[in-house]
Amino acid sequence: MADAAVEFLLNNLKELMLHEAGHLMHETAGSVGKLESDLLHLQAFLKDTVKVRESNERIKLMRKEIHDVVYDVEDIIDAHVAKNKVAGRNSRFYTQLLSKHQSELNLHSIGHKFGPRPPGKEKKVVGFEDVTGCLIDRLTERADGLDVISLTGRFGKTTLAWKIYNDPEIILKFPTRIWLTVSANFIEKDIFLRILDHFTTLDADMRAKNGDELAEIVFEYLQMSTFLLVMDDIRSIPAWERLKKALPLKENKSKVLITSREDSVGKAASKPRPSVPLRAFVPEESWELFRLEALGKLECPPQLVQVGKKIAYDCHGVQLAIVIIGGILYELSYSNNVDTTRRNWLKVSEDVNSYLSERDPQVRMTKFISLSYESLPHYLRPCFLYLGLFPEDYEISASKLIRLWIGEGFIQQEDSHIPLEEVGQNYLKALIRRNLVKALKFRADGNVKTCQIHDTLRDFCHTEAATENFLQEIKLNEQEERVPPISERCRRLSIHSDCKLYISSKSLTPLARSFVCFSKEPDDDLSVKDITNFIKAFKFLRVFEVQALTLKDIDSDIYNLIHMST
Repeated sequence: MADAAVEFLLNNLKELMLHEAGHLMHETAGSVGKLESDLLHLQAFLKDTVKVRESNERIKLMRKEIHDVVYDVEDIIDAHVAKNKVAGRNSRFYTQLLSKHQSELNLHSIGHKFGPRPPGKEKKVVGFEDVTGCLIDRLTERADGLDVISLTGRFGKTTLAWKIYNDPEIILKFPTRIWLTVSANFIEKDIFLRILDHFTTLDADMRAKNGDELAEIVFEYLQMSTFLLVMDDIRSIPAWERLKKALPLKENKSKVLITSREDSVGKAASKPRPSVPLRAFVPEESWELFRLEALGKLECPPQLVQVGKKIAYDCHGVQLAIVIIGGILYELSYSNNVDTTRRNWLKVSEDVNSYLSERDPQVRMTKFISLSYESLPHYLRPCFLYLGLFPEDYEISASKLIRLWIGEGFIQQEDSHIPLEEVGQNYLKALIRRNLVKALKFRADGNVKTCQIHDTLRDFCHTEAATENFLQEIKLNEQEERVPPISERCRRLSIHSDCKLYISSKSLTPLARSFVCFSKEPDDDLSVKDITNFIKAFKFLRVFEVQALTLKDIDSDIYNLIHMST
């Protein structure tokens, strides 16, 4: 992520030279301009070495040094803006330091543009016809009591469950259908309220009840209904035990379909009947899915069949791997020249083949994702890693995401006539075309309304972002006495728990530029004292996004957060 830091610093420098031109001394202005030139060269080096960073220790070390220096320069520039004076000596010092790195490397400058757009892909759920038939039979057959069916597997289970949930036979069979995404850190109360929302109005009294009280109410409503309840992604047996207390297991003849990556969870939930393990794709299914993802259609030019089948089969039947590799090739396949496309496919085939020696499926999957990440234009990489900021299975508002990207400085306005929001939509659509992000809902104008990232891809974003202090996630509860250690160089904090607990801890991260909180407790508020402590901890804050928090009696010092944009 050093390339993202360089990109951000370049934008910061441009703003500095634009708004401070009248105050810059001639000598200092020259240093700033030289620094900008050096950064452009370093940016090119970072782009050219992204694929060898792990295998070449010298390159890896250089990238780390660039990253540290760039953050130092950014801190100096922000300090200058805050104090409204020029730190000329420091600027010259870091210019010389960056120039030293430049002299050691053979660098060249780069640029970026959006190219032509490929046509839309044909939308079709591929494969698992036998498993689909088995599950629909289980869901529609008679049972003596509430029947729990478990679908287990690492990849593809949510897509298949969604296909079944929307099957015409299932819709006809069950007047009430409820889809719940459970995820790792679910709160019972939230789950039960989402079920009740299908039956009654959620007033203040209902929302004030605790989890056990809501479970009893859910039980009564479900007992009177014929329903299909899908619980997607239950992670553990204790999690299932916490949820099943609200289900009328004996009296009702409805159905529950759960999905889990753990076979033990599936067996416990559906006992005494067996769970349904999701098998890998057979070669024919892999080839069909590959064509849809890599070409956007099933028709494949004869020149591409052999190499295409090799890539598809080398993914070992793992849906997510096929989808990710297909996303790379889809961008490379938009060409009238089949020979050029074939050469691109052969190159990707070599990369995929090099990962086959890795026996651990999860490590191999991570390498496939890394291949897709490294093929991204450099301006899309920080936008993709930023998705690791959101909680698991979170339905992300596209407009909020784009505003955050803008506040972070990730979106570049190459044409003054095109609003940054429109450029942000183009960025998001580019990630969706590459299958790194899933579009959930669309607006009337065709733009994305909400999106989501697969858990495995989110895990990659976390790991990659953590290597260079790009992002740190913090989870707290009232039993924890202190905030876990945070790198003093951390640039972004993502709070997935009670925000007040973190702010009241007075944990200092003065170099952080972004503070995003996903507190689930409504009507929280911060006191003037809390806000003052917050300001002292984040003097260079650019993005401040707090969910479900109310700022009361705002202290005037909050307006001293000189960069804050959200």
